[in-house]
Amino acid sequence: SEPAPFPFPTLDAGVSPPPPEDVNPNFQDASLRVALDPGEYFVLVDEAAAFGVGGPFTLKVSSTAPPENTSCARARVVKPGEAVADQELDLANEASSACAGVPQNPALYYAVDIPSGERLTARVTATAGSWTPQLQLLSDCADGLCLGIDQDGQGSMRLLRYINNGPTALRVIIAVGASRAGTGRRFRLDVDVGPVIANGSCGAALPVKHGTILKNQDLREGGFFQSRCAPVGGAALFYRIELFPRQSLNVRVMPVMGSFPELFVSLMGS
Repeated sequence: SEPAPFPFPTLDAGVSPPPPEDVNPNFQDASLRVALDPGEYFVLVDEAAAFGVGGPFTLKVSSTAPPENTSCARARVVKPGEAVADQELDLANEASSACAGVPQNPALYYAVDIPSGERLTARVTATAGSWTPQLQLLSDCADGLCLGIDQDGQGSMRLLRYINNGPTALRVIIAVGASRAGTGRRFRLDVDVGPVIANGSCGAALPVKHGTILKNQDLREGGFFQSRCAPVGGAALFYRIELFPRQSLNVRVMPVMGSFPELFVSLMGS
């Protein structure tokens, strides 16, 4: 009998690896990569041009198990400080709809534990394809609450922050999707969990010492600072270090995103 049509878009002229020797490099390959429910499917190869003359081609087919975190119920657990690279959004097939106003597109799911009183920072960077990542933070999969969506970003990066103000640790779900459909989409997810920034004033300067490396710092959480060093003023975070005789101070700030920071050093005498 005639097979029923499958309502999935054909992906013509997709991004493919370099063609093998038996494929003409002057022609564009076509590729299709999707996650499907179990069953028997038909692959149709046709002529892209309306009145093309056809010709020989090489067809290569492979099948692999999709990642478990295509389902929210099987979200991948990510530890603080972990970077999850080379994630393939095209394999996603379960949409998240907890956050109002967010397009209900398929997403990949990740679970993170946030201790009481600490802050989650999640960054998603698109590493392949032309698309904009979309982050949603959920309290649970089944009838979960929307805890937040990405509010900031630059270029192909999107950023989401959340503070667990509850009395106990909280496991949250990060849903990574896209603002619209597309193909060839890959991304990297970086997750940090740590104390809430409290050094937004000079009086609350955070003590540091030789060898200190602080990640997940964000000037948008700083306090207003204006002095002879910085007459224009702006948001600032404060750090304190004690130097001994004949010691020099070397400080380096590496912005993750946004504008270049400025550094000011003042002497706090006893």
